[in-house]
Amino acid sequence: MFNHSFLSLRRLIAGISALIVILTTLRLLHPMRGPQPGLLGGSGSALVPDPLGPPVDYLEKNPDPRSCTERLGLAYLEGFRENRAQYCSPASPSQLMCFHSQTTPDGRVDSFCVGQNAVFSSSLGKFQFSCERVEPRGVESNQTAPTLEEFPSYMYKTGPRHIFDDLVNLDSQIADNKAMEGITILVKREGADNIWHSLMEIMATSMTLDVLQMTRSAGSLHPIISTEDALNTQVVIVDSHNNGPYFDLWRLFAKMPVTRLPDLSTDFNTSLVIIPLPGGSNPIWQGDWEPNICQHSDLLRTFERRVRQHFNITEPIKLPDQVVVTFIKREGTRKLIDQDARIEALREQYHEDKVLIQVIDFAVLPLTQQIQIIRSTDVLVGVHGAGLTHGLWLREGSAMVEILPDSFEHKGFRNLAGALGHNYFSTHASTRKTSRRSDNTWQMSDVTLDEGRWLQLVDVAIRSMYNKGRHNFDIN
Repeated sequence: MFNHSFLSLRRLIAGISALIVILTTLRLLHPMRGPQPGLLGGSGSALVPDPLGPPVDYLEKNPDPRSCTERLGLAYLEGFRENRAQYCSPASPSQLMCFHSQTTPDGRVDSFCVGQNAVFSSSLGKFQFSCERVEPRGVESNQTAPTLEEFPSYMYKTGPRHIFDDLVNLDSQIADNKAMEGITILVKREGADNIWHSLMEIMATSMTLDVLQMTRSAGSLHPIISTEDALNTQVVIVDSHNNGPYFDLWRLFAKMPVTRLPDLSTDFNTSLVIIPLPGGSNPIWQGDWEPNICQHSDLLRTFERRVRQHFNITEPIKLPDQVVVTFIKREGTRKLIDQDARIEALREQYHEDKVLIQVIDFAVLPLTQQIQIIRSTDVLVGVHGAGLTHGLWLREGSAMVEILPDSFEHKGFRNLAGALGHNYFSTHASTRKTSRRSDNTWQMSDVTLDEGRWLQLVDVAIRSMYNKGRHNFDIN
């Protein structure tokens, strides 16, 4: 009896011990999730971890189609970064790397290049490289890349191909021990006075530098260039166009004074020579004859913000009870016939304290003032033309109104408005010849729109703003 009771007691003690071990193990593997001392109060650990993120469904987005992000988003820059090729042998004193992208429907490959270690010869007016040419192959893919001779030509003979042909000699002899410093950007512009063309090429250069900041130097963790390099970067204009009203924007990313090729009167060595994307390659140009459904563009928003920061333009103090309508006054071609009468008829439709209608000749104003006016605008109205580029500066959710010449189906400004998050309204007007000249095309002719259609067009845009932002008006 004694032995039997003793064994039973031992089994009981062993069972309790096993249960304790199991419970302890479970406690270690699955700690209590309820409130515990030190979790909701007290000083806790001295090491504070990063905060936890929200539930994953908060992070779900409704992104634009990939075709939009590849042209208008970060994927456009990443595409260049992932498609680069070397054009000189590794042993060459100079190096040349070019970046490529193919986003156009016709299969065109857009390219920009950066060369390392060059000497400018003032007597030749050329940048000299010591480069043993090799068959270009992709750094990441090892696939054949376009040769320099295969680079396309763009409007007004712009693009890297023309700069290489006219201003670069790759077959020179440069000593390995030459001291190199500074960055030179070679720019050939399409013109000087058209805001659309000018901004497209300035933006293209800005995106070129973005890609270089996203790409590591060979054998290094550091990027090819950094934002600090702007202090030691100079833009060299190689065309003969006048400065134009947008010239100062070339200092957006290069803080040294902008200079022209003929003004380089002495030889100098440069660490990097950048031959940027031309304006004609800018993806904002692409698909401008077909409507697209892109509703956002990181490229456009980043660029317009950089421009405003460059000019130190702050947000205006805007009256919440007034919709501001800005009509773009044209003095050259494509004027709205009976413009004054149409504007007066529009003003008669609204109380001035509710809707302010202003007519602005942007051509006579400095760019900073132009942008300030647009930042205070709710509805931008104009006949088709470069002036509608100012839609870039509108606050998101504003409205753009475009009057198109008869049968002209360009969708560029519609697509621009959509990518910036604006409302867009348009109509076609009849064209009227302004002279007996044979060039009375849509580009040269004025347009006429009867009063009823004019009022209806602008009224739709104005009413679309009645409950946007701080506006709080009844629709009728």
